[in-house]
Order: sequence, then C-alpha cells, then structure tokens
Amino acid sequence: MATKIIMYTGTACGKCKAAKERFSNLPPGHEVELIERNVDQDEAHLHALQSVYKSSSLPTFVIEGKPYIGFDENIGKIMEVLGL
Repeated sequence: MATKIIMYTGTACGKCKAAKERFSNLPPGHEVELIERNVDQDEAHLHALQSVYKSSSLPTFVIEGKPYIGFDENIGKIMEVLGL
C-alpha cells in the first residue's frame, strides 16, 4: 500500500520540483501517493497551509497528519517514515 503524502507547493518553487523528482524515483516497493496542493493555483490550499499547519514555507509535506516543513531540513525524516 502506498504511503499518502500531501505536498504543498508553489509554481516557481525549485525545492518543490526537486522533491517531486525524488519521490518519483523511489526504489521498488516504496510507492507513495503524492497529492500536490499548489498554493499559487488555489487560495484554499494556502489558507489550509497557514491556518492548519502554521506554515508559509514551501514545500511542506503532510504524512499521517504530521507536517514536515521544508525539503532539505526534513528529507531524512521523510525517508525514515517511508522505511528508506
């Protein structure tokens, strides 16, 4: 079963693009369901990011209800949650 990751992104966010690339190249058996929520395309996503997760940083990842704010700062923790 794939791990569901909600990823808050922005249109011009380089770290967001790097994160999507990283998740698309996981080893076999470590599938993720990546749900992208672009804050530039939908103001409701920006509101949720700020009010629910107390973040305005991109990318922000939500796994099992827990937010991970930032790619470089959290990629190790995220990979650990994924069992990698």
